[in-house]
Amino acid sequence: KGSPQQTGGGDGGAEKKGSRVIGAELAPRIIVSDGGSTDQTREIARRLGATVVETSETDAKGRGPTLNRGAEKAPSSTELFLFLHVDCIVPKDFFIDLAKFWQENQPQIGFCKMKFTSEWTSLLLFEYLAQFESVFTTFGDQGLVVSRKLYEKMGGFPDQVLLEDVEFLRKARAETKIEALPMVLSVSARKFEKRGALLYMFQCVVILLLYLGCALSPKRLAKLYKNPLFLAPGATLLVLISLSTIVKFLVKKMLAGE
Repeated sequence: KGSPQQTGGGDGGAEKKGSRVIGAELAPRIIVSDGGSTDQTREIARRLGATVVETSETDAKGRGPTLNRGAEKAPSSTELFLFLHVDCIVPKDFFIDLAKFWQENQPQIGFCKMKFTSEWTSLLLFEYLAQFESVFTTFGDQGLVVSRKLYEKMGGFPDQVLLEDVEFLRKARAETKIEALPMVLSVSARKFEKRGALLYMFQCVVILLLYLGCALSPKRLAKLYKNPLFLAPGATLLVLISLSTIVKFLVKKMLAGE
């Protein structure tokens, strides 16, 4: 199987995390698609035996094109892609459990449950919501497992700098059911810790609504996303309103039997 990992800023724990993914028998199948990291991500990946795909000055920028370049380097025999962010850690038996689930259920696409590295109580709600499949709760940082057949049918990830996972999953929902996989990823909480859990969540919800409801371009939204003070004043109250909206949406979805 191919496992393109998208990297950008990386972090100091790349080697420890990489060693959890890149085992002796899996190393030839691991592809690290680097979007322009400035740390030692690429060197560490090569040292651990992964194939590294770099972004040149003439390449299209953004997470979508970066992920696609990684997938392009996968062997032609690859039947299944795991798109995994570099700051995620997979459990020891992840690939064994994935193979078993895929064989028994034969889905076309799925996402993992998540467990944040932080012990913040406020993140427990996000972990709970992430087990449900919806446009508000399913994203690329949960790890996306996609069959080559579906990936190629949809033309890969869209050529956009932000929300490439949202758009990719929107198209996937029109083609097939997106499965909630039983495996749990350990996901870095650094963005929540840096900006504050409630503020960061609210920023993401607003950006998503601006994209889905107002059709703002990913390039414009990327500028807002990079601003740590975006919507900071009065965020707590607005976050609670947003959470209420999402919970109502999920309850309605579950009651409808979707």
